[in-house]
Amino acid sequence: MTRLQRLHDLHGQSPWLDNLTRGDVTGGRLRRLASQGIRGVTSNPTIIHKAISGSADYDGQLAVLAAQGLDAEASYWSLVGDDLDGALAVLRPLYDHSGGGDGFVSVELAPALAHRTEASVAAARALHRRIAAPNLLVKIPATAEACPPSAMPPPRA
Repeated sequence: MTRLQRLHDLHGQSPWLDNLTRGDVTGGRLRRLASQGIRGVTSNPTIIHKAISGSADYDGQLAVLAAQGLDAEASYWSLVGDDLDGALAVLRPLYDHSGGGDGFVSVELAPALAHRTEASVAAARALHRRIAAPNLLVKIPATAEACPPSAMPPPRA
């Protein structure tokens, strides 16, 4: 049993990898980390920027997207979508085995939406329609506008 597995089994903690890269998915590193006890992975615009600028893994897809004339936002979500699909597939067995308690892949909405309630809701729903995986976790910035009281679930009893 690894230290990460003990952390979960003995203390109920779910360690996450705070860095999703295409190479981790396609090269098998994410699968190895999951087998060693990683129970989720996160992505955000900063992580993706570092992954794209620090690796040639995205160059071919970027060239195709540029040739298609896609704008920066559409290109970003195409790149991110492919990485998310791969990570979601790797962690789906854990999600199923844990009854939906673990095995999530999270992605953050664009920071420009942080103060626009309706746009945040629309973007989250569009992302869930585009990537119909139950273990996709969409992170919405915790601003007053992004999380108005009317959108919050009632407190648990």
